[in-house]
Amino acid sequence: GEFSNMTSKEFVKRYFSLWGEEPTYLAAAQFAAYSALSFAIESSASLSSHNVAIHLRNISLYEFYTHIRFDAAGMIDMNTSIVQFPEWGSNVSEPQIVHPADRATAPFIFPRPTWAQLRCRITTTLPSLGECSGRGTCTKRGECACYKAWRGVACEEHWVTIEKEDDDIFSWALASVMASALVLLTLVLGCCR
Repeated sequence: GEFSNMTSKEFVKRYFSLWGEEPTYLAAAQFAAYSALSFAIESSASLSSHNVAIHLRNISLYEFYTHIRFDAAGMIDMNTSIVQFPEWGSNVSEPQIVHPADRATAPFIFPRPTWAQLRCRITTTLPSLGECSGRGTCTKRGECACYKAWRGVACEEHWVTIEKEDDDIFSWALASVMASALVLLTLVLGCCR
């Protein structure tokens, strides 16, 4: 930026070193506002609110966050970029600019997954396996709907159930073994008398 002499990457690095987390866009916007105010104070060579306000009204300052200037009503006049996270499974990992058209790096996609669903996709993904550990899909509520034989928050637990048909076969097999054992026992006991 003209006043801060920082790029957005440098701002993120400094912010992280101070606070231990990456800044949100709000932190960058607040920093840009303070940069504009500081620039206006220095430009007016005064702390008089009247003189500073005159310089703010006429400011045209390029900072890493945006080109800072104000319209006739005193509102910030900036062409905000709208970003969208890439569609799941794409080879793009960074958010893409979808507006304004002259700066767009990707088309706008609608409808988008819910925030809960996106959070699920991010937090349950294992490298090369996909969402829900590759063993399920994220629901709109942000929970993994696990495929058959898998369960857990991220479908990480393998488990086997006995299906009704398998249960019936198992029951018949057990009953046959028990009946055979009773017949054999009866024959053995009958012969030994």
